[in-house]
Amino acid sequence: GDVASIAMAVEDGPAVEMQVESTAAAPAPLDVRALLAASVESKAAAGRPSVAVDKEDVLSYDLGHLSAFDPSPIDEVAFKASGEEYLLQQARDNVQLLANKLYELLKEQPQKSVIMLPKPLSILPR
Repeated sequence: GDVASIAMAVEDGPAVEMQVESTAAAPAPLDVRALLAASVESKAAAGRPSVAVDKEDVLSYDLGHLSAFDPSPIDEVAFKASGEEYLLQQARDNVQLLANKLYELLKEQPQKSVIMLPKPLSILPR
């Protein structure tokens, strides 16, 4: 194995030198693809939704007010079939699209702990 020398000095005392022999095998190469695949599988198994949204992004954004507006009509067939669950899924997807837009802003910022929002597009009454 590999031999390494370690020297230690104690305040007001003599230096002590030790030799340590390593018997550990060289680490195996890191398989990043396998780690990513395992991560995706574990998130799917945990039931956590993805940041990817399976719908066309037709939202109008006003990032200055942290808002997004969906002009799409409600799918009446899906709404009648699942009611509130349909509305919750639409709201979740729209909020995720808004969060993705904010993350795009963060990537452009020099300081990654603060998102500088653009000027608001909508005029809100006071």
